[in-house]
Amino acid sequence: MYFALGYIHAQDRLDLIEKNRALATASSSHFIQNKEHSRLFDKISSTMGFTRRADEIISKLSPAHKNSLEKYCAGINHIRKGRTSSFILTRDWSPQDVISILIMKEWTNSYLNNLELTINISDEKKISYAIPGKKFVHYYTSEQAGLLKSLRAIKDLITEYSGTFNRGLTVYVGSTLDAAGENYYSAFTYYDYYSAYPGWYPVKMLINKTPIDSITFSGLPFMFAFKNSRNTMVHFNVNADTQDFILLDTSEKMNKTRYWLNGLWRDFKIERTPVKAADGSENNEIVWFTEKGPVFKDLSSDYKLPDRIFVLNSVLPGAGYITMLMESPFAENASAIREYIKNSDASLKCFMVTTGDNAFKGYSGYISSTASNSVFINETYIRSDFTHCSWFKTGLAVDYAGSDVLPAGELLLYRNSIINQPLKTEQLNRLLALKRIYTEEKIMEIVGDTHSEAARKFIPVFRLILDSNPLTSAKLTRIYFNDWDFNAVKTSQAAAIFYTTLDYYINEALKDEFGDNLAHNMQAAHLLYSDFFDMLIAGGQPFYDNPETENIETRETLFDVSFFNAMRFLNRKSGPMMNDWRLSETGKAMFTLPKLKYNVLSHIFRPEPAALDGGPDTLSTVITDIERRPVSGVSLTGFMNSNVFKFSMNSGYSTSLLSDFFYGKTCTIPFTEIGSTDSKYKTILTNK
Repeated sequence: MYFALGYIHAQDRLDLIEKNRALATASSSHFIQNKEHSRLFDKISSTMGFTRRADEIISKLSPAHKNSLEKYCAGINHIRKGRTSSFILTRDWSPQDVISILIMKEWTNSYLNNLELTINISDEKKISYAIPGKKFVHYYTSEQAGLLKSLRAIKDLITEYSGTFNRGLTVYVGSTLDAAGENYYSAFTYYDYYSAYPGWYPVKMLINKTPIDSITFSGLPFMFAFKNSRNTMVHFNVNADTQDFILLDTSEKMNKTRYWLNGLWRDFKIERTPVKAADGSENNEIVWFTEKGPVFKDLSSDYKLPDRIFVLNSVLPGAGYITMLMESPFAENASAIREYIKNSDASLKCFMVTTGDNAFKGYSGYISSTASNSVFINETYIRSDFTHCSWFKTGLAVDYAGSDVLPAGELLLYRNSIINQPLKTEQLNRLLALKRIYTEEKIMEIVGDTHSEAARKFIPVFRLILDSNPLTSAKLTRIYFNDWDFNAVKTSQAAAIFYTTLDYYINEALKDEFGDNLAHNMQAAHLLYSDFFDMLIAGGQPFYDNPETENIETRETLFDVSFFNAMRFLNRKSGPMMNDWRLSETGKAMFTLPKLKYNVLSHIFRPEPAALDGGPDTLSTVITDIERRPVSGVSLTGFMNSNVFKFSMNSGYSTSLLSDFFYGKTCTIPFTEIGSTDSKYKTILTNK
């Protein structure tokens, strides 16, 4: 089975899995054509030691698990022998490569969860009154500005070349609420960055006459969602902060460089991390370690930190998480899966597991239990390492879990360390009624829902303020808003006007506090929607007015300025006719294929950007940048019950011109039952 899985992953996604291997093993130059970007990503990989950590994990795995990893690599290597592209990285795949990819993807996903880099404000602009998104706001000193710039550069690099990993939403409905009284439903949606092609690859397997339907990830021999004859399981990374940025003093003591930590001068540990080149040769990268993690040196050519070092303390996956991934699909019952989940030693994850009519939801993994309002932790404030959390809930009739949704009453001790969106939670609570109304169609409507909870809240206030605005565009906007059902579909003018106006409103209200960080901070504007609304309806909040200006600013005057700027933006993007102002005009995107220097055909056959439904606060999520261009969105949606496993993909099965499943210019697979007789997405491999 593992050989077959490696075979089909390489058959259809060889360029993609080779790219991830190159990123994880510090040999990215063939996939990152910008030399400085390649140097920096390779520096990160070697400093964090993805391959070093992989070796540690492999040494702790059982012989059976090691053998499975080797068979998976053998399947990849079998395909590579007949591909001309294999000259890019000439050495064969090994289990170290596979585990390194998982560690790299987990680490880069965690980096994008860093609360310290969400909204930054200079110490010089500290204020005494509240601003929206308190837990996202972190301050820095003028001396730390250069290092903060480097940390943001790493974030941009990760966004461009790796993106998020295993993020999404799952919804469970028991059979007692099924309209026919027969089936339970376990639905799921994955979110990915458009800058990196998603690795999700649905597979149907038959092992000893037992079928397993699953969602795998190219380059990894694991089932991240599955249904077998007994159980189903879906799990996602929670958007939880599991990294600390630490500054430590150094000094020469007794002819040795030492660092100061918790009242003592301590010795560095030095290791040489082997970095494998494309031709298989190895070079040793020297890495200095502290008790809190590796030292990042020379990450940016324009910044030096004299007499101080920067340490990044991170949660990395361990052998327990690998064991959970490899054993759960074959477990006899849900209680066995629960034990594997409890022992998961990785960043915090949420799980939904069913056995017939019984189900449980769980959280397991490491998370930060305390929060600081500073970007960098100085030696005085060093806290203990991350806390392992294990929490379960049983007896479910209807429930949900996901990367950015957190129901009331769950993980109360850790909520300030999780990037969640309360508006999504409110919408889920509204949709998931305890009634016998659920069908396959209803379930897919829920996980694909594009209704904006933010619009439901803000539109009445916006209409009220627009009443006194004499502009023709204001009158037409009120008409659009009056006729809108808050559904953020790509053909909607009201949705485009609403999101653009709201983001400009937040921009205008907070630009004095954000200062030079305005452009960076506005990338997280959607995380402020809920708190911003609370302050908006409270009225008279200090953040509306800049005391240095002569005129007193109110929510109404700031809204007028924001609305005018939104009108100007949409006019520039879509022309003067408001009928043309639709989400589809600014919201087109496609997932980006790996860029190979030598593959001309991959440029010719790239898919065309397509218009998208959804907004940053909708369950079917589309997050945009400050220019309203999509940054991330839904890559795969599906559901399973005792009878079926269906999925739909917004990316093709294959990126290879040699494959029968090559998508060509089309990048969407409509809803398909996995393994159905009429499905064209089928490769059959046997052990004969």
